[in-house]
Amino acid sequence: MDMYPSFQLELARQRQRELPAAEQPRGELLYLRQLGAGDREALSRAFSRLSPLSRYWRYSSAKADLAHADLDRLTDLDPPRSDALGAFRASDDELVGVVEYAAREATAAPELAVVVVDDWQRRGVGTVLANLIIERARTARHSLLHAHVLANNYTGLRLAQRLGFTAAAHDDLFIHYQLPL
Repeated sequence: MDMYPSFQLELARQRQRELPAAEQPRGELLYLRQLGAGDREALSRAFSRLSPLSRYWRYSSAKADLAHADLDRLTDLDPPRSDALGAFRASDDELVGVVEYAAREATAAPELAVVVVDDWQRRGVGTVLANLIIERARTARHSLLHAHVLANNYTGLRLAQRLGFTAAAHDDLFIHYQLPL
């Protein structure tokens, strides 16, 4: 199991920057690791805790359940073409956030996606996960990452910009971002 000791430190720094001291949540220990075949149930449970709006912003549709293809993509990784990390509560191994990158074709630049269950949003979990997967993409020698964010998902748009992505194109629904690595 890959553990990231700096995760708690980075999460604390992120919280300090983004939340006034009075609003900082009580620190719950999280651990971070690459997702695998044994995480299908945890992924399904985490998905069930997403609000309809969070599901829409992540999947661009009102999905009722994660499809087998979604679970396969997140648990049957093919580094360096794809990678996925999960943030789990240390107290009960509950999955609270997921980040992934995946390329549809071997020669294409991968696309980054982040989702955090509603109770854990705006605590810095998504930012920490995204920064770590970006570093893993760099280490895997990708030269570019893409992100497609719904134009009305202002939280997602701000996250992409904070991570250093720049808008490359847009259409009626999405803003297409890219991040040179």
